[in-house]
Amino acid sequence: MKTFILLLAILPVFVYSSAVAQEMAGTKKSDILEKHQKRTYIIRGKVLDSATRKPLVSATVYVRQPKDSAVVTVGFTDESGVFTLKDIPKDSSLQFMIFYTGYARYHKLLQHIKSDTLNVHTIYLAMNSHVLSGVTV
Repeated sequence: MKTFILLLAILPVFVYSSAVAQEMAGTKKSDILEKHQKRTYIIRGKVLDSATRKPLVSATVYVRQPKDSAVVTVGFTDESGVFTLKDIPKDSSLQFMIFYTGYARYHKLLQHIKSDTLNVHTIYLAMNSHVLSGVTV
């Protein structure tokens, strides 16, 4: 009998908290998602070798803060050289950069992008032409 009374006393607490959590999660989540989608954008593009026009697979593509170089988001090119970076904050100045070992770096300042998608199309990277001096043994 005591167990039954205890169960009756605790059950409304669980039912109420579950109902409140579902109500808050449904409303708040959609509001947050909608606001987040409006304040961010996507960058899409392709990275190719400038001489051979072949894709540079697994090139590092990232966006960072110009002030302190803090990385906002990072991604890699796929087997076709294509990349997509998501959740880039709108209304801010950011540096868009591409790095691939043995190639010159690409960088561009992005300022106050208003659209939902920024297509940078095809970016061609040239091989570094650093000549190393010989070593005499």
